[in-house]
Amino acid sequence: MRDKGKERMSKNRIRIAFGLLIVGTLGLLLNELLFRWGRSATLLFTIANIIGLLLLGFSYKNRN
Repeated sequence: MRDKGKERMSKNRIRIAFGLLIVGTLGLLLNELLFRWGRSATLLFTIANIIGLLLLGFSYKNRN
């Protein structure tokens, strides 16, 4: 029973990590190419990318 719960949590973490990476990357591209939102948007999207990468890394590390 606990293994299923752990597996489901791990899958959810991976989904959240990829979601953060997608949002961060698209946000950075849109900021650079289209909208010119400024430094605060750049920092926000960069933080989303960093958190996504860390979450993904920890999810795979705990998996093995």
